[in-house]
Amino acid sequence: MRSLLPEDFPAMVQGIREGAAEIAGAFLRAIDVAVRIDDADVKVLETADPPNVAGAGLEIVLEVGTEGQSAVLWAPLPQEVRPAWLPSPDATGESRLATLAQELSVLLLPGDCAGEKAETHFHADLAAAGSRLSLSEATRVVAIPCEIQAGDQSIATSWYLIGPVSLSTEKAAEPSGGAKTEQANHTAQPNAQAARSAPAAAPAKLAEKRVEDRPSQPDGGPGKRTPEPRSVRDLPLLTRSLLRIRVPVQVTLAETRRPLSEVLQFAPGVIIQFNKSCDEPLELQINGRTVAVGEAVKVGDKFGLRLTKMTPPPERYIRLAPPAKGKQVPSHSS
Repeated sequence: MRSLLPEDFPAMVQGIREGAAEIAGAFLRAIDVAVRIDDADVKVLETADPPNVAGAGLEIVLEVGTEGQSAVLWAPLPQEVRPAWLPSPDATGESRLATLAQELSVLLLPGDCAGEKAETHFHADLAAAGSRLSLSEATRVVAIPCEIQAGDQSIATSWYLIGPVSLSTEKAAEPSGGAKTEQANHTAQPNAQAARSAPAAAPAKLAEKRVEDRPSQPDGGPGKRTPEPRSVRDLPLLTRSLLRIRVPVQVTLAETRRPLSEVLQFAPGVIIQFNKSCDEPLELQINGRTVAVGEAVKVGDKFGLRLTKMTPPPERYIRLAPPAKGKQVPSHSS
């Protein structure tokens, strides 16, 4: 994977404009924040200096290339919309933040630049987080103006995508105001003592375990482990490109059948009655197939659907009969 280059940014700006709704949707799913990106005003700033960002917010670190460089998205969040769990997320919250970083890596970066690492951190002061950014001549800053819905009012702010940059390691373990750094200092000495008191046979046992963990080849010998994909970034480039295909998503309120003679009499003011209660769940269809049901909710001044149950289509299996005895399956050779 190559590094991020200055000539990549015009295409990245265009990608942010076209994917503004998808980026906003990723934040809504992850932290329940409704945001509208002003796609017309997304642009590359003339200066490469880190922007003046005040207050708390999210720092999304996206690895680019193979030289330890990253692209960093700073997303300031007003206090009115910040979830209470954000500074100290539990396992579910960490999973949501990790998913957010993976989705943004696909939406913001060129496909051949994105690395395997994508992380989301909360910072009580984003301005202080900028001290660990090391910029170069290739660094560019993309301004992303947006409006965040807070109750009945909209708060105007700007998010910034900065890259490529190098991150210093001395403050890397301080995503939430230094809590992890302090814990590491308290546990470093006991861990060192435990390492010194480990038995001498530990390396041999560790080596044996590594050999046992290796998958076997057809001849029974140890082989090379093939890592299982753990995120979108682990998938092949072609598979990741398939995830960008747009499919129609629709919510079905109700359906009914009427005689054509009655349909021809429809006119403004006519009320059509459906045999469905207003309290029943709504169906979510993707490409004409029902995949989930949910309930109607209000997202700002828009209509939304909160999913309550997934209804995946039934899996179909085709049984393949083995060849009859005495008959040989024909082989095809090139």
